[in-house]
Amino acid sequence: MNKADKVSDTTKKPVIKIGSDNYPPYNFLNEDGIPTGIDVELATEAFRRMGYKTEIVQINWEKKKELVESGKIDCIMGCFSMEGRLNDYRWAGPYIASRQVVAVNENSDIHKLSDLKGKNLAVQSTTKPEGIFLKRTDKRIPKLGNLISLGHRELIYTFLAKGYVDAVAVHEESIIQYMKDYDTSFRILKEPLMVVGIGAAFAKNDDRGICEQMNQKLEEMHKDGTSLKIIKNIWMIQRNIWRWMILDINGREKAKRFWIVASLLGICMLSLQFFVFFIRKKTKLRKEWWRL
Repeated sequence: MNKADKVSDTTKKPVIKIGSDNYPPYNFLNEDGIPTGIDVELATEAFRRMGYKTEIVQINWEKKKELVESGKIDCIMGCFSMEGRLNDYRWAGPYIASRQVVAVNENSDIHKLSDLKGKNLAVQSTTKPEGIFLKRTDKRIPKLGNLISLGHRELIYTFLAKGYVDAVAVHEESIIQYMKDYDTSFRILKEPLMVVGIGAAFAKNDDRGICEQMNQKLEEMHKDGTSLKIIKNIWMIQRNIWRWMILDINGREKAKRFWIVASLLGICMLSLQFFVFFIRKKTKLRKEWWRL
């Protein structure tokens, strides 16, 4: 049975394969080894409303386009920026906004983007930050000493912590999550690289109508409050915030307060971005993002 036949037979609850890599808080494994995260839960709910089941497939992020075009996965959904890729895929979304930022060690002398001149910076390969620093079409972006592209998200933070690079460029939520997960501290530059819309990407020639249906369901979930509820729940679940509250003994009071405050700040940040993003959809930016 080919993919088109599989999807058309709605009586058998067809399975939609969603390709992503490990990218907390959007996609990660919970304590039971089950995929969860903002994107996982949003996709699961959207496809449930469409009558489909979902399967999260861990993929090599560098091969995402090849995988979706070959039909090995139905769509890509892993904090995937639409900016600059509108003509490469068929998009559902944008359903949330994210800031691309630069982060450095706390004692770094880098305080603004221009301070990156001649410095070494790490990015995850095939991501939006990689393109920003390779193309340098933004006048604010200086010439680096070296741009180091790594295959896995976790490696760029290791390179920064060990001093192998001077800075990293990532989604803001990703680095905040990493600092919380590994009890470390980096400093995020106040000046963002850009604010991007996040969407679910289908193959350009995918004419099954699933992308358009998903887009409608994501809009519906925003209007009825489901999307915001999912975002808040993920921030509370991630890294077992409630466990820290229960284990408030033997000198853990300070740690408990830190994680609670960090989590609440995370919730507020994502909620604000979510709200601001949909306000901006009413402006000229909406027309630019949705021009397929």
